[in-house]
Parts: sequence; C-alpha cells; structure tokens
Amino acid sequence: MVLNVSLKERDDTDRLATEHRTTSSRNQRFDYFYCVSSARTVVDRVVRALVGSRADWRPPGLLPAGRPRFEFPHLGVVIIVITLMTGWWAFADSVGVRGRHVQETYDASTALFAGSVGIVAMTWTHILATRIRFLEPFFGGLDRAYRWHRWMGGIGIAGTFLHGQLVGRIKGIPGASKFLADTGVGAANISEVVLYILLGISLARWIPYRWWRLTHKLMFPAYVLACFHFYTAEKPFGNGEPWGRWYSTLMIIGITAGVYRLLWRDLIRRGRPYRVARLRRSERTVEVVLEPVGPQLRGKVGQFVFLRVDVKGLGEPHPYTIASTPEEREMRFFIRTDGDWGRRLSEQVAVGDIVMVEGPYGGTSPLPARTTRQAVWIAGGVGITPFLSAVAHLRTAPREPKPVLFYAVLDESTAIALDELRDAHEAGLIDLHIIEERRDGRMSGDDFDRAFPKGLRGCHIMFCGPHGLIRATARAAKARGARRLNIEEFDIRSGIGPDLTHDVEELIDATSAALAARRSR
Repeated sequence: MVLNVSLKERDDTDRLATEHRTTSSRNQRFDYFYCVSSARTVVDRVVRALVGSRADWRPPGLLPAGRPRFEFPHLGVVIIVITLMTGWWAFADSVGVRGRHVQETYDASTALFAGSVGIVAMTWTHILATRIRFLEPFFGGLDRAYRWHRWMGGIGIAGTFLHGQLVGRIKGIPGASKFLADTGVGAANISEVVLYILLGISLARWIPYRWWRLTHKLMFPAYVLACFHFYTAEKPFGNGEPWGRWYSTLMIIGITAGVYRLLWRDLIRRGRPYRVARLRRSERTVEVVLEPVGPQLRGKVGQFVFLRVDVKGLGEPHPYTIASTPEEREMRFFIRTDGDWGRRLSEQVAVGDIVMVEGPYGGTSPLPARTTRQAVWIAGGVGITPFLSAVAHLRTAPREPKPVLFYAVLDESTAIALDELRDAHEAGLIDLHIIEERRDGRMSGDDFDRAFPKGLRGCHIMFCGPHGLIRATARAAKARGARRLNIEEFDIRSGIGPDLTHDVEELIDATSAALAARRSR
C-alpha cells in the first residue's frame, strides 16, 4: 500500500514537472516572439521616421519660396553674378602641365575658373551672413539674402570640388615660396574635406539647430585655408598685378566679414535687451510680449527680429515675425512650441526674464506702397503674425479697398488671435476667409475664385506659412493672373529629409539626464 502511494506521488510529481517544463517552454517561445515582434515594430517606426514623406526630400531650392529670383532693382544679384564670372577672363588661356616623366600641357582655364568661383561664392556666403541692414535693399530683404547665402554655399562647394578634380600643375607666376605653396595645397585639401562634411551636416535636418549652428561656424576656418591656398598657389598672374589685387581684396573682405560675424555679432553686439512682460501658453503656441529695457527698436509693418535668451538651449538667435505695430512700445510674438527652441522657450522662460532682440529685418510688407492697390494675404498657422501687425496698423490707418485675408488652419481651435481677426472683419478693416482643413479641405484656387471672380491680376499678394500651402496657393495665384508673389520665408537653415530635430533633442535631453543621475549616485 505504501509502495502504491509512493509510485502515485512520483507520477504526479513527474507530470507536474513535465507540465511546468512545457509551460516554461511556451512562455519562453512567447517571450521570444514578443520581443522579436516589438523589435520589428520599433525598427519599422525608426525606418519610417528616417524615410519620411516625398515632400521631405524635395530640395528647398525647387520651392516657389526657396528658388533664387531676379527682381530689378535687386542689384545684389547682379553684383554676385559679375564677381563670380570675373574668373572667366582672369584665367582665360591658362596653361597647365600633367605627367611625371612624360609631361604634356593642357588647358587649365576651366579648372582655375572653377576654383575662383569657389572662393568668390564662399566670400559672398560670409558677407551675406553678417546681417548688415545696408545689404537688405540690394536683395529685397534679409530672408532673400539668406536664400542667396545658402545658394552661394552650395555653388562654392561645387566649384571647389570641380577645381580639385580638374586641376594639375600650373604654368604661371608663383604666389609665394615653394614651401608656402605646398603648405597651401595641404591646407586646401583639409578645407575641402571639412566643407564636404559640413555640407552633409547642413543637409541632414535631423541634427538639432543649436548643434548645427556650432558646426556651421567651422565654415569660416575652412574658408581661410582655401584663401591661403589661392594666395600662395601658382597662377597666371602675380598677387601684385590687377587681377591678383582684385582677388586679394575679395578674400580680405570675406575674412573681415567672417570675423565681424563671429566676434561682433555673436559675442559682443547681441541685440537690445527686452524684458518679458506677459506670457500666454496654449496647446501649440506661446504668446510672448516684450517691453524694452532701454531704447526700443523701430521698424516697419511685417518685419521680423532675432530673439535669443541667455539660457541653456536658447542662446542661439531665432527669427520671429513681430505681431505688433512699430508704433507700439511693446513687441508681441506668437511662437510655435512643436520645435525644440520654441518648446524650451515655453518651458524655461518666465515673466521678468531678459531677451536680446536683434533687428528688425525684412523687405516684404503686407501693405502695398500704393494704398489703392488690392492686398491679398495668404496665411497658414503661425504665419498669421505679419498680418496681425498689418491689421493692428489698419486700426489707425484703414485702407480701401480693404485687404482680403485667407487664413488656413486645421480647425478654428488651432487658429491664432482669431477674435482679433473677426473684430477687424466686423469693423470693415479686412475681408476674412477662414479655411478649416478638417471641414473645408486644403486651400485651393477655388477659394480665390469665390473671392476674386475676375482673377488676381494687379493685386499685391503676400504668402506666409508652411511650404506645402505656399507651393499650392502660389501655383493657383499664378494661374489666375498674379505676376509678383511676395513670400516671406526666413528659414535660415534648409536641408532635405524628414525633420527629426525634436526627437533627437528629446533623446539628447534624456541621455544627459540619465548621465547626470548616475553621477549623483
């Protein structure tokens, strides 16, 4: 009897052990497949984020707002083209030598012309980066000047690349001793590699702005090395001859502009101090009202300024359009909080903090110079800010015909200062059209047709908003007779690919917090 009980207990034990092993095996397989599935989901999300949409990979230069555009009398464009083309005559009929044992001559004019284009284009990038207001009228505003700054950077790197691929030894006048010339060649090789790396960093939109801006400053030492090579290299003319003095003068101007920007603009003259008077936060934006500590800045309707705060993560200047009028003592801004800088501003800045304001800049006004001309405004999201300034100005100086404002928003809950706009509409100052994407769909040419059955010929049209809205409505406006499109776009940094700066910023902040917590243990 005892033996039978023992055998039964042993069988039960063996059965339970077998069931436990089976259950454990199933759980392990479940955990394995769950982990694999989770990993695949994470990888899929990361890949989708990195790939983005087709619009993310569209080069910014192909946008109506991003393409350089010649408009007389914007003489700055003419001056740029002339200075770039001088190398065509300076290096005409240049001769080079190739081969170590059996040498043969070749036409070196194209290679040297490409190198001169690289130097002159990089010179212009540093001149246009100074933000000297004297230059604005020559380009139609600082936003357009920065557009040409980006294009000159790309042309400069392209010229440098072609020069490096085509050039060999030159028959000409030594620019310096052989030792300095060889040193200059080595410096140029370093400069070329640095420029390629910085170009890749500039195009990658997932790098946060504050980190990109620090790396972007390395363009200046790379430019100085390229200038050293140009001055010391053998050329068809000497440095003391007219063409030599011409290029030496350009390089001196470029180096001076770089020093001015890095030292004077970034370190010494950082703008005028303003104090935060009021803050009002909403879901996607923060309204900031600043009052001057000393003399206030004077400007025009629809201009923008650069803001910077001496707080970690807010030290680099960012451009924002002024939503108040030049006559008002206080400055008012609406800043989106979905970007890394705007989010930090909303979280870290409080009433009473000091904000440095630089400017104002901008050559595009919502109000035409001829008061009898019809003004048509197209705004999207936070792009309403220049028109808020114009609406406030109309309260003291109304116009006839009254401006027509098309305001495209996701829905009315996301609209900025909607009560003010409706008050202006009821007062007869503007004709307001709200286009809610969730209700009405995206803004199209049909919205223009309903308000302007005869077309848009002769109208003063201004756009401010997301690229997609500008691209679609600009085409529709041109199809309805619009000739000149005034587009405010002060996007200092441009690139291709999805914008992941917010995600990278969160990753950097989380990593920094984890490291700080580990050190404090």
